[in-house]
Amino acid sequence: EQQAAAKALLIYGGYAQVQLQINDSADQLPTVDGVDFSLPYADNLTGTTYAPTADPSEAYYGASLNMLSESDLKLYFKKSALGDDAPTMTVTYDSGEEQTISGEPNGSNYYMYTIKGPSGTGFAATQYETSFSYSVGNVTGEYSILTYLQVAKERGSDSMKNLAEAYAYFAEACKSVG
Repeated sequence: EQQAAAKALLIYGGYAQVQLQINDSADQLPTVDGVDFSLPYADNLTGTTYAPTADPSEAYYGASLNMLSESDLKLYFKKSALGDDAPTMTVTYDSGEEQTISGEPNGSNYYMYTIKGPSGTGFAATQYETSFSYSVGNVTGEYSILTYLQVAKERGSDSMKNLAEAYAYFAEACKSVG
């Protein structure tokens, strides 16, 4: 378990090095046994990777989690299913706290909703298990950062699987530290 956690942290650090272009001028990629850092970096999943609880109009398109941000989760929905004006999303955290979120156009076909943690800032690693339910238009669902990471590990590209695993181990380690 400790070896897996150490490898996960090395993978996370390796991807951070690639994304931040450290050593880029020398064209050097990090080295971690079994990981190809030349693979394109991916930080989002699309439509079929997660099904909301109720989505009668198939409005859900996907989710993304920018690994270099404060861990804000973005959910995307099709404009064609939600209408010409983005409806307000209601988010209820497992703690009972509630937020309303405005949708923003994302390209010409989608609305994007940025979900932050219950405190109004990004999800801290210790909050990755924090689940929330959401409702937008006629779509309802439940989600969490941990759900996103689990889906990424199962169905993401190889580079996304590696990074999701690193984040999941990091979150687990943060929980045990307190």
